[in-house]
Amino acid sequence: RVRISTALEEKIKVDDGKVETLVQMYSNMKPVQAAKVFESLDEDLVIEILGRMKKKSAADILNLIKPEKAQIFAERYTGYRAPASSNK
Repeated sequence: RVRISTALEEKIKVDDGKVETLVQMYSNMKPVQAAKVFESLDEDLVIEILGRMKKKSAADILNLIKPEKAQIFAERYTGYRAPASSNK
């Protein structure tokens, strides 16, 4: 159990680091380019990235995303909509 728990904790740290790298990358991109990518990325990943970005950067990107998609991201971020994977 200890070995499994340690391995799981290590994987969580690695995954967290990868998401943080993505946050920095998308924060440094032009909002137009980031918005294009976000529209096709996995919704859970987008929510995680937006949640870690500075509010101004996230707002600039969300402003350029199709309104329907931005609505989904906002609802998912606040927990008002079930994850896409559970709707299938």
